[in-house]
Amino acid sequence: MKVSVIVVTLNEEKNIVLCLQSILKQNILKNDYEIIIVDGGSQDATQQRVKECAKLHDEQKIRYIEKQNGSIAACRNIGIKNALYEYVAFTDADCIVPEDWLQRLRIGFSRQATGNPALAGVGGANIPPENGSLFQMAIGVAFNSLLGSLGSIQAQPVKKNVKLFSISCSNSFYKKKSLEDVGMFSEELGNQGEDWDLGAKLKKNGYNVYGIHDSFVWHNFRATPALFWKNMVFYGDGRMLLMTKHPDIIKKRYLLPLFFIPVFVFFLIIFLMFWDYSYLVPFLYFPLIFIYSLIISFMQKKVHLIFYVFVVFVLQHFGYSFGEWKGLRWFLLSHETKK
Repeated sequence: MKVSVIVVTLNEEKNIVLCLQSILKQNILKNDYEIIIVDGGSQDATQQRVKECAKLHDEQKIRYIEKQNGSIAACRNIGIKNALYEYVAFTDADCIVPEDWLQRLRIGFSRQATGNPALAGVGGANIPPENGSLFQMAIGVAFNSLLGSLGSIQAQPVKKNVKLFSISCSNSFYKKKSLEDVGMFSEELGNQGEDWDLGAKLKKNGYNVYGIHDSFVWHNFRATPALFWKNMVFYGDGRMLLMTKHPDIIKKRYLLPLFFIPVFVFFLIIFLMFWDYSYLVPFLYFPLIFIYSLIISFMQKKVHLIFYVFVVFVLQHFGYSFGEWKGLRWFLLSHETKK
């Protein structure tokens, strides 16, 4: 199972070398994989770093392709079109992969493909870098819980191999033909939700994907609360865009964040009008989330991260809600287009 590893980059001079070095250390035959770097038009030294790394190793093994102003979806498609092999694997430039990453994915795919001709791909989890900041480690603790992941393998590693709706492109392995059959990644989405959209298209075309319990990559999560907030707003906005495109697969729980901020605002206004403390009941969310943060931090033996975990939850829930409200414009634009 020879595989083309595709890495999309944009201004990743600080991360790309470590990412490439980790991919080059894979414990499979060197002739069993190639590396394709697709750059969306970096303005920093990303291209130079890639070429320097290629010179130190096998230059034929690392291919650099530049796509000026290329979106993530467009760059992934360029990687697929230029892939030499029957299978393609994806990771991100800010990820570091373990040396048995490709081997685990290949084995996982082979096992799930037995008796399952509709298998399109397999994937695994993202966990914080081993030398990450306290805030990054707290993101990992929060994500590795029900309230932090909501069942997403991108956040919480699965305990056993299981069929999923979609898998994250920071850690995934696909049969190239299955991607070609569904038109690859939807370039009209740009940089938002391309992996979830791909899962929707695969499902509609009779394919399935699985999460592999023993596959992971170290992902350089957003290092500050401000960057994490921005990322959550972006995800919430992207979720609404995807629901506009795939209204037939909307689940009620996807819309729950829409009510999160309005509930707090409504009851706060009522409280200020009547000074009736019963209207502050929704604000019990904060002490309850702190208690939940304490419990999961204790269970994961990261008690020193309790405060950071609490901050992560608050930013995640409010940020995602704000993002979904922002994303309502996609429904309005879709309605106007139909007119």
